[in-house]
Amino acid sequence: MSNNLLNTTLVEKLTMLDYVLLPNKRKPGEIMLFKETDNGMILSLFISKSKLYRERFDGYFYLALSYTCPMASPIFLPEVAYQRIIDSSNNKDKSDLTTWWNSNNIISIQKFVEATKYSEPIFLQNRHIILTDLLNPQKYERYKKYMSALHEVLTKLRDISFSSYNEVNTDIYEVFYEITKQVLKRRKDPMNNKYGIEFMSFDAINCHFLSSQKNKNLIEIAAKEG
Repeated sequence: MSNNLLNTTLVEKLTMLDYVLLPNKRKPGEIMLFKETDNGMILSLFISKSKLYRERFDGYFYLALSYTCPMASPIFLPEVAYQRIIDSSNNKDKSDLTTWWNSNNIISIQKFVEATKYSEPIFLQNRHIILTDLLNPQKYERYKKYMSALHEVLTKLRDISFSSYNEVNTDIYEVFYEITKQVLKRRKDPMNNKYGIEFMSFDAINCHFLSSQKNKNLIEIAAKEG
């Protein structure tokens, strides 16, 4: 019941806020949505299901240059590029925030959607500062190296013809996987392992098929610093 509400009702309501469900992910059961901001960055919305309570879920914003929301940390991205979605209706005590949302309760789901709508413009107020930080050659070296490798993968894919994003299947994924594997191996990159290759492969798939030219230009600029 709860999974159905999350996968249908919640996603449907979030798409009304112009979010798009990310169909290709490393873990198929995850719920991730995204939208591209006016400056070409990718705003990801990750729905996290509680491991202790089946009916509970939480939500997080991630802002980056690609679809890499699990990488949001002080190591890879500025701390302000990550934010948990809170219950903005609690005006009495801001320290008493909703810990988890109830996926069995349609009212709770609606409140989460309202909190997302309220929190998004506040969170995005820092988008230009975050972008400046990410493009600063003196900051976030590991993230720059990641973007450099990702850009190389995307460049190698330019001459390969794919009909459409809807046709991403095992054969197409293997093309992305093998190219990513070659790039990371040649670079002797720390991500040259099963997890790292899969992670970047899915990121490359989403960038290749979903990103605007503005976003791809940002990736190229960041890559030059890596």
